[in-house]
Amino acid sequence: MASAHVHAASSAAASVAGLLRGSSGVMHKLGGALAAQRYMSNDEINNYLAWITSAESGCNAAMSVENLGSSVQGTPMNAIWVAHPDLNTRSAPEYVFLGNMHGNEPLGRQLLIYFLEVMCEAYQQLDSATISGGRQRQWMLDRKPELNTAQKLLQSVRVAVVPFINPDGFAAHRRENSKGVDLNRDFPDQFRHGANAMEHGRGGEQPETLAAMSFHKRHSFAAGANFHEGALVANYPWDGTAHGSGGYNGVPGDDATFRSLARSYASLHPKMRASREFKEGITNGAQWYPLWGGMQDYAYLQGGCLELTIELNDRKWPSAPELHRLWDESKGAFFGHPIAALVDSGLHGVVKDGTTGQPILGASVRLVGRPELLRGTKVDAFGGFHLAMANGERASLHVTAEGYESLDMHVAIPSNAALNNVKIALRRSETSNERPLDPPVDMSPPPPDMSPPPPPPPPVPAAVVKVFDTQKSPPNLAIADRVPLLTRLMVVYATVALLAFIALLRCGRSRRGGAIGVGRSRSSVSASQRNRFLPL
Repeated sequence: MASAHVHAASSAAASVAGLLRGSSGVMHKLGGALAAQRYMSNDEINNYLAWITSAESGCNAAMSVENLGSSVQGTPMNAIWVAHPDLNTRSAPEYVFLGNMHGNEPLGRQLLIYFLEVMCEAYQQLDSATISGGRQRQWMLDRKPELNTAQKLLQSVRVAVVPFINPDGFAAHRRENSKGVDLNRDFPDQFRHGANAMEHGRGGEQPETLAAMSFHKRHSFAAGANFHEGALVANYPWDGTAHGSGGYNGVPGDDATFRSLARSYASLHPKMRASREFKEGITNGAQWYPLWGGMQDYAYLQGGCLELTIELNDRKWPSAPELHRLWDESKGAFFGHPIAALVDSGLHGVVKDGTTGQPILGASVRLVGRPELLRGTKVDAFGGFHLAMANGERASLHVTAEGYESLDMHVAIPSNAALNNVKIALRRSETSNERPLDPPVDMSPPPPDMSPPPPPPPPVPAAVVKVFDTQKSPPNLAIADRVPLLTRLMVVYATVALLAFIALLRCGRSRRGGAIGVGRSRSSVSASQRNRFLPL
């Protein structure tokens, strides 16, 4: 993750030191931001993000910063990536938190700072680090169940935390950005703008909107949550409709999974799950009230992210003294929902070359039956893919990669666990331009042949008789093979002629002998008898 877009660590640490000093004048590396019940300014948050990713925090191995861009007025918008270093060596699912899209709804941004504090402590405890002089506030000591969940999350999911995407609106205490644009109506919309705008932008989006669009498209978030205020509910897509009015409008193929994700978040929030206004603490966006141009629908269609809109509190901009109570209500969902969505459920596997076994970078995995505008989930640097799916769901996968034959397969998620370690092997296409390199050509002269000459063919036995069609001349026979046959034919012809000559002689004698010895004259032979000896 690029760090060139953030303030220098030394100046950031100095700024945060002032922010986190307690009444005794001693800075607490952990617990300071949590102990301070107030909303931090844009600069204070950016300085804090720079500090917590620096060596001074002791958490820099597990936290890194990525710049999303800047607001209209030039305030940097940053994301903090949180993951145990071990996740840098293997495939892992990714989850995203985004806060403060509406400038006058700042609760999410401050709760996300509290989230980072606990994740930092969880990492330090995992690595047996000593927290600054043991001077933790008691308010942090009573969070062992929370830390256990945080440690599990740290070791299983890469989490991106974006505290704010409307810093100018926050500074002005207004809903819109500094140009007066409601950012949650500024995204390309499938119902209003069409496929081309969804893919390439409709033109005229605000810098903050473009930053969020790019962030979703360049990462493979499987699930996420963006925070708002004004109600207490977990909202799931669609937010809009094709006909321009309200009514339930679920996502084809993923509606059951979205409802499951919303229920799991609400179930981890004690007040949300007990809501009297919303059954189970969840609602479909279009059924509640329709809107077009929202980030939630865009994140799903162009980022493949099953993202919820979480309304954190009935009243917008709650007072600072309420922050600790609201954190206590929300912390279970903050730490538990990514685990419920991407560890305890979902589909997880790897796409590899069927011949070499190497991961196929750029492969895409699509769930069949989902909206046509949905971009396939791209595999990560390890060839891994991670899809949020409800337990008990069945689906068909369509797997593609340039230069490979596509593959279709069916999967079934267990009713009480995730489906892990699905291995998909693709074969190279015959028309692929990519092929293994030809072996090098050996241009050296061949070695001399030192083998002995082959033995002569064995002679044909004398007893062997070669038979041929008498109507045809014997094909391809040598003169030596022809002589015995001609000789035999001449003998046969001579024998036949000799026998015919002898027969004629005998016939002549019998005629003469019969006329003299028998005493019969020629006249005594009838005409019919004579005719028997005439030629026909």
